Amino acid sequence: MQNKRLPPLNALKTLEAVRETGSISGAAEKLAVSHSAVSQQLKHLQHWSERPILKRNGRSVTLTPAGESLASVVNGAFDAIRHELELLPIRFKQSISLSSPAIIAENILLPNLETFSRQNPEIAIHLSFSRVDKKASPIPDFEIHFQRFDRILSSEKVFLKGTAIPVISPSLLEKFDGSFDRVLSEAPLISDEDSRMWKTWFDENTAPNFKPRSIERLFFSDSLLMKKAALDGLGIALARTCCIQNEISSGLLIAISERSIDENWFYVTRIKTEKVGEIETNAVINWLEEIRNLV
Repeated sequence: MQNKRLPPLNALKTLEAVRETGSISGAAEKLAVSHSAVSQQLKHLQHWSERPILKRNGRSVTLTPAGESLASVVNGAFDAIRHELELLPIRFKQSISLSSPAIIAENILLPNLETFSRQNPEIAIHLSFSRVDKKASPIPDFEIHFQRFDRILSSEKVFLKGTAIPVISPSLLEKFDGSFDRVLSEAPLISDEDSRMWKTWFDENTAPNFKPRSIERLFFSDSLLMKKAALDGLGIALARTCCIQNEISSGLLIAISERSIDENWFYVTRIKTEKVGEIETNAVINWLEEIRNLV
């Protein structure tokens, strides 16, 4: 394989089309070219890779595992390019990109976004979900992330407390005769990928010999899904206190205990260095400060 070089763009587009349509004929129709043109591009790609990309099954052809893997990567790369092209109009506006955990975006930022737009009609906000397992690209102007207090950098600022308390839906509480003790002992435990949460809560807030009869059997990827699962009556969840105030006050969720964990964890904001001091950056800082005072 030629070192550090990419195959022809047309060959990659052809491979993506074959993967999407499932056949050479389908790819030819999608690309508005002849059947032989598709075959020729695939031959170029196979020659370039020095690995089998296709395999024949009678009259039909399918991608080999290597071909399928390459096609998947190609599709992801083209999707990223297509997405960035769609964002180009936003990039040229006076805009701020803000990345946030889903729970904060849905429960804190979105309900207050109309206020920001009213106060700053000339500034566009591009809001996206952050992922713990993948860095955003390009790096957003503002990032909100979850951090332990002793790891907060001097360039970062505390936004909201990250404490969590156990909550349950009224309908599920009724199934346990309204008994908080039974709920803590018997209700299904909802957890995210941070497996320490329930153990920490029970260790800190129950008697030394207390052993819940239930086990953590519902796992979700983030705090937002945990909260939604609790609202749907699937179990008892340790929910972030800053994001359940409306549900608690309206009775959609009931706090089993006011005793919390994660007193030393916070949602913090980080600003891209080159955006510090700009007018639109300061507008977002003021907006987040207003939100912080309200929560």
